[in-house]
Amino acid sequence: MNFFIAKLLSLSIISFSFFSVSNYAQNKPDILTKKFVGIGYEVKSKESKIPTKWDKEQFQMLSKQVYKIKRQKPMKGDWNNVYPRFEVVEEVYENEEKAETRNRRIAEKPPNLPVEREEYWMVSGFQHGKKVYFISTDAIVFYEMMDEFIEKFQSAIKE
Repeated sequence: MNFFIAKLLSLSIISFSFFSVSNYAQNKPDILTKKFVGIGYEVKSKESKIPTKWDKEQFQMLSKQVYKIKRQKPMKGDWNNVYPRFEVVEEVYENEEKAETRNRRIAEKPPNLPVEREEYWMVSGFQHGKKVYFISTDAIVFYEMMDEFIEKFQSAIKE
């Protein structure tokens, strides 16, 4: 009986240790999250996504991470309860040439977009090495602030 309890206890400790390490790795802020925080934004969600068929066929995209971010400070004036938000997609390519091709075509719409995205396609982005940062928003008031955000984000990436 004592042997059984000892084995059960050791399995529990191993399981707890594994869970703690896995949990720590998932909650540990990545480099981009730190960059966003450094320029005044918080990450509301982060998700790895598999490139779509269109992403692969058109641009040979290898992987992508999607960040939904929100500015920590509200807008000024009449918009003082509104916090600018963007979706930032970090797209990874095999080489700089493929990333450059994607960046030149950044405003191109993928097929089968939902109607609201089709009508309000507010996107921009930039290339940094083998990565392209695709930035979008769903509100025209934030689109007007996108250039300012991109300028700060681009500077943070280069640091």
